[in-house]
Amino acid sequence: MAILDMFRPEGRSLLICITVSCGLGFMLFGYDQGVFGGLLANPSFLEQFNQPSVTLQGQIVSTYTLGCIVGSIIAIFTGGEYSEKASVRLSG
Repeated sequence: MAILDMFRPEGRSLLICITVSCGLGFMLFGYDQGVFGGLLANPSFLEQFNQPSVTLQGQIVSTYTLGCIVGSIIAIFTGGEYSEKASVRLSG
């Protein structure tokens, strides 16, 4: 019997598991945005991209966010049809 077969949360424990998973997801997304803030202030990044304007920097960050949204929508439809490994390979 696999470990995942033994762990089938129901009721309150399921609610706790979902809340923790969502909380970690939001925390990691916020961490990524914080890393972007540090990256945009990094002199080597600015030099590599020829000192992008503030408008272009905003477009870089918004493109990252839009990519996350599109990836999430794609995962909704492909996550159930393919295995977890195939979904991860497709995203990479």
